[in-house]
Amino acid sequence: MIRLWSVCFRVGTVALALGLSAYAAGSVSGHVVTGSGGAADVGRQPITGTSNIGVHVSLMTASTDGSRIAHGKDVIATVAGNPITLRAYEHWMYIAAVEQGSQTSDPVIVPGSPPTFTSCIAQVRRRIPAVAGYSNATLKADCAQLFKQLNNEVMTFLIEAYWYQADAHQRGIKYTNADLQRDFKKEVRAELKTHAAFVKYLKASGETRQDLLFQIRVSDIYAKLLKTETSASSQSAKERAVNRQVGREYRSSTMCRHYFMVKLCGGSRLAGRPVKAAPGVHLAPSAGLTKPPRGATTTATSTTPTSPTPTVTTPKTGPLSTEPVFSVPSGPPPTKLVVTDLIVGTGATAQSGDELQVNYVGKLYSNGKIFDASWTDTPGKAFGPFKLGVGAVIKGWEQGLIGMKVGGRRELIIPPSLAYGAAGDSPTIPRNATLVFVVDLLSVQK
Repeated sequence: MIRLWSVCFRVGTVALALGLSAYAAGSVSGHVVTGSGGAADVGRQPITGTSNIGVHVSLMTASTDGSRIAHGKDVIATVAGNPITLRAYEHWMYIAAVEQGSQTSDPVIVPGSPPTFTSCIAQVRRRIPAVAGYSNATLKADCAQLFKQLNNEVMTFLIEAYWYQADAHQRGIKYTNADLQRDFKKEVRAELKTHAAFVKYLKASGETRQDLLFQIRVSDIYAKLLKTETSASSQSAKERAVNRQVGREYRSSTMCRHYFMVKLCGGSRLAGRPVKAAPGVHLAPSAGLTKPPRGATTTATSTTPTSPTPTVTTPKTGPLSTEPVFSVPSGPPPTKLVVTDLIVGTGATAQSGDELQVNYVGKLYSNGKIFDASWTDTPGKAFGPFKLGVGAVIKGWEQGLIGMKVGGRRELIIPPSLAYGAAGDSPTIPRNATLVFVVDLLSVQK
């Protein structure tokens, strides 16, 4: 329905109309693709998928007058003093997981309880009998990958939603509850037509009416912020200007607990004492579902079923049969992506939109320490499949694997801007880390 993540809500309520249109046409799937493949083959293929957000409960206003709010253990982040509660976070993660499952008709897996992911592992074993033979370590790695994807999208969405509201209030931009109700009725009536269709959508998506109201509010406020930006002419330039402004204003006061850190977080230390909250911020709704209701099916309906990509194993012979041994270069790290073919393949060429399976080793440029390797995470089995060009992997891979041929081995030296940026990926990847990967391309499916 409403597809509002950070990219989507920047186009205003058009996002709502497009989302509703997609549902009215019979599709509940989203547009923010972060991966591909089915959870039914979870030990060999990481649990990945599409995520987006979206609805219940009455809107909560954290503060309209700059009052002080205490932050207890149930708060995972504060944005200019306004809390993101664990309950709200789990609700939005559930919605993201439902959307992920809707892409491939896979069971709904909510990747909770980091860093052990015990609840996620239990969900996978309970809902996907085919993984009975896989170890907890393998399923933990899959859960960690899914958590990383969904956490980044959920936290980015919620943080930016708070930023835009606080900045609009500071600038004196008005958006009343009457405006919100008017826009909500207009969009829903235009696309879903009937109350029955609306109820059907809510049941299928796990969203609530208040989630939709929250997203419309933020979307419309963002559109108003863009209209106040007079230093730029094009839409994209206005967006960049507004995002730079809110980032400068609020990033330093955006604190996130360790396991929920994303690049928008300015730090990981939350104050235990009351903190003055920036006024004008409506908190993310939190009273919706956080897991499938008892007795309900745990499999989301897919409108575009696909056959799973066969899993590829590590070659038994040849140059790609053994883990590469390499040293990181000396000297200052490069500021741009560096691509070097160590072995030129002779098979199919990887292009945007293809599904790839690879083996890889990743090292930190700073000290040569291995932080990740498919050779040890899933011995004998390739990593993937993942779709290239849809955000399933970091930008350095998205750009660096284009043009590579099956049977090839390629070194990628990736600057922080194309990897994990200023936030890093604790505990293995520090902030502003340059990464070195050696990647073997084992399969390309067009």
